[in-house]
Amino acid sequence: AVGDIVTTATIFIQIITYMAQH
Repeated sequence: AVGDIVTTATIFIQIITYMAQH
């Protein structure tokens, strides 16, 4: 579903952002 893609993408972005900051 589209919502699943959005949720996965959001989590992925948060992980990348976390890694970038640390």
